[in-house]
Order: sequence, then structure tokens, then C-alpha cells
Amino acid sequence: MTNWTRVLRALAPHGRDDIIAMIADHADDVFPRYGITTVRRQACIIAHAAVETGNRRGYFQRLDEDLDYTAERLHEVWPKRFPTVASAAPFAHNPHALAIKVYGDRMGNRPGTDDGWTFRGKGVWNETGRKNVTALGKLFGVSAEVAAERLTDPAYALEYACALYKLLGVQPYADSGDVTRQTLHINGGKNGLPERETAYDKTVRLLSAETQVSRVSGVEEAPRKVTARDLRATGSRTIAGTDRVKVGLANLTTGVAAVTATTSTVNSIAGQMSDAADSVTGAVQSGSAALAWAEGHWKALAIVAGAILVIVALWQIWRGASQAEAARVDDARSGVNPSR
Repeated sequence: MTNWTRVLRALAPHGRDDIIAMIADHADDVFPRYGITTVRRQACIIAHAAVETGNRRGYFQRLDEDLDYTAERLHEVWPKRFPTVASAAPFAHNPHALAIKVYGDRMGNRPGTDDGWTFRGKGVWNETGRKNVTALGKLFGVSAEVAAERLTDPAYALEYACALYKLLGVQPYADSGDVTRQTLHINGGKNGLPERETAYDKTVRLLSAETQVSRVSGVEEAPRKVTARDLRATGSRTIAGTDRVKVGLANLTTGVAAVTATTSTVNSIAGQMSDAADSVTGAVQSGSAALAWAEGHWKALAIVAGAILVIVALWQIWRGASQAEAARVDDARSGVNPSR
């Protein structure tokens, strides 16, 4: 079993105790229910949570968006909304008014209401806006307002982040280790991308080390033996890549065999049809000519058909090898045993 407190503390030595506890205490229960059972998927949840809840003091520092800005900083962060420092002055150190200003008319928030403040960034993933929070509420059978409150509730915070992971379509990019696309789906942009990549790489290394060796009373346990079937079931990219290579090689073999079989078959059929066409008069002379052409070019036709099969097979082999290579690079980055 993963020691989540140890992993989170290694990632964020100065993280708030309550935020680390709300993740560590619920991870083993929540993650499996959402299929978040691989290192990459878990690293996706944790790394983005670390950045979204972070500030200058480090990761896991707060569960609601910090909207306490100076006028100068507002001008830097939102230059279109605050083209001058003077235009930002009324909203400096005024979080409520700022939330209404910058969020009140977008992301599903209703202009003229308090939605900008109610649905400001909250929770483990700093979810913002009525639209996505309403979707979360429907998933759990509660109103958007209740869902917004639960985003920061220790009993619900991690589960709501995992639900967002599914709702926002993040999983394919968690599996591929594509932090840029993860960020686009979670954040809507590329805010803090370098920091997210750093957090992700470190989390992958920590989780990989945690899953390889468990420490019980100071004694190291041998890693559990894992088969290719186990890795395939958990979405291993390396195994998926090698499977593609095998399929590609099989198709290549089929393609070569097909060329041989096709040449013989086409030659026989073309000869028979040409003989039959010779006995037909007038109206079928053009058909006879076509068959005669096919008979004369059957080798070229067979080669073309075989070439198409070979090209498809080679593409499958190339894609599989590329996938295996990417997975291997990912493993090296995470510090996983090179032989895995």
C-alpha cells in the first residue's frame, strides 16, 4: 500500500498539514473507484493539485484562489481587463470585487450575480466557474452551490478532483504523460506549465520508488512479480507498444503471403475469364479487352495490393516502436528499473 503521506511530504516539505492529510487519508479509497491506479494517473492528479494549491511558500498551501493583488500585479496578470495601473486600483486588495470583475461573465457565471465570487477557484484542482461545478453537482446529485462548498471540504475534495479528471477528459493524456495537454484540459491554458512539468516528473519518481519497495519495520520487501498481462491490464505503454509491433509483424507476414497467393489466383481467374470472353460476340468485346488488360497487368495489380498491406504493416511497426520508445524515456525520467 502506498504511503501517501511520505510521498506528499517528499514532494512538498512545507505543505499544509490539513491539505496533505485530506489527500493522503482518502487516496487509497478514492483513486481505485475512478480507475486512477497507475503511477502516471496518480501523478497527474497529485502534480496538478500541488501546483494549483501552491503559492510562493510551496505546494499545498491553500484551497481557494488567492485574489488579493496589488494594482500593479493586476495590470500584469490581466492587462486586457486592466490596461493601466489606475484602472486596477479599485480592485486592489479587494478579492470579492475582483472575482466579480474577472469571472462574473464567463465560464458559465451569470452576469449581474455573485457567481464570480461563489465559483472562484476552489479545491484540489482550483476549479473555477459555474459551468464545470454544475456538472460536478449533477454527477453527485447536489446543486452547483453545494458542489462549490464541497470542493474545499476534506471529505469530498480529492473525490471531486478525480471526478473532474474524468469529466474534463484528462485520462488519455495522463496515460501518455503529456503534461501540456493535461494542463490545457485542467487549466484551459498553459498557466504554470514549467512548474507543472517539474512537479509531475518529481511525483512520478516518488511514486515509482514507492511502488517498487515497501518498508515494513525497516525491512525492504521484494517487489511483486509482474507479468506482461498485469502491465497490459493497467495500461502499460511499453506493453501496448510491443503489442503493436507484434501485430505489425504479423500483418507484414500476411501481406507477403497475400502477394504470392494473389499472383497465382489473379493469373488463373484472368485466364479463365478471358477464355470465356472470347466466346462472346459483339457486345462483350470491350469487356474482353478489359480482362485482357487485367491479364496482362495482373502482376502489377498484385504488387500494388501487396505494397499497400506492407505499408500499413510498416506503419504499425513504426508506431508501436515509437510508443515503446516514449514509454522507455518516461521510465528513465521516473527512475524506474531500466529492465522493466
